[in-house]
Amino acid sequence: MTQSDASGALRHQLATLVLRPCVGVLGAPKVDLTAWGSAPRITGIQEPGGGTRLTGPVHDGKCGANALRATIVGNWGEPSGELQVMALFFVGGAQRTGTTVLQSLLCRAPGTNPMIMEARYLRDLVRTYACAKFDWNNPTKDYFDSPDSLRRFHSRFIGKFLRNTALRYNDARHLVLKDPHLTIYFPDLFELLPTARLVVILRDPRDAIASMVEVGQKMQDEGKIHFFQERNMAQLSEHFQSFYASVFETKDAEFAAHTHFVRYEDLATDPVAQLQGLREFRLRDVHHPDLQ
Repeated sequence: MTQSDASGALRHQLATLVLRPCVGVLGAPKVDLTAWGSAPRITGIQEPGGGTRLTGPVHDGKCGANALRATIVGNWGEPSGELQVMALFFVGGAQRTGTTVLQSLLCRAPGTNPMIMEARYLRDLVRTYACAKFDWNNPTKDYFDSPDSLRRFHSRFIGKFLRNTALRYNDARHLVLKDPHLTIYFPDLFELLPTARLVVILRDPRDAIASMVEVGQKMQDEGKIHFFQERNMAQLSEHFQSFYASVFETKDAEFAAHTHFVRYEDLATDPVAQLQGLREFRLRDVHHPDLQ
């Protein structure tokens, strides 16, 4: 894409988006491990409204604070169960930026699920929560006591779905899931799963958009219709930015601490360094009020 393909302002926005520094995201690992780590069991106690919170040594050993606070061994919400510690990693980024490559690398770690298809069902669940929250003063408030009860309801439901996913793949101790369009809802996902780790990949938008155009051509050759075929650079640039807007606009410090950025170009030229950064990110303790 040449300079004539988009306005100077738009190109500046895209460059700012890709090159923006992400200060404070990385930290030194608490434990030097080559594997994801064990999955200690810790006691869960019942919260009002049927939710669950962790008690005990949540920073125990290799898992650190990466605990899904609502993954119950047994039926969801029952006060008698224990919690199975599970690290949750969600890979996001715009289309054609390398999300599949990044997920495949992370899925090679012991104890994770294999490389599986995009988590579109999860995206639909999170989007439903986001829409219900947005419409709280219209129909939603007639079905839930408060916005927090809405959040806890969806948190339990999504937690049960994730546990079911783990059970399908040899009871995986850790899940690595991706869907580019889920990136748009990462702030909402974090509200529901406040211990999740969010990995966002960035790529030079010129290369990403050129790849979109190539995909559009292939689809056209197959008789399929997609807006990628129109080669509308302004539209494609806006499409690219839309994946990252909510992530960059969120001011929550906890969300930022749980988010790690990877540049596709760095992953391609120095994968060892990027994987080391990801290893440090997953092992670093990230404190959250619900885990104190």
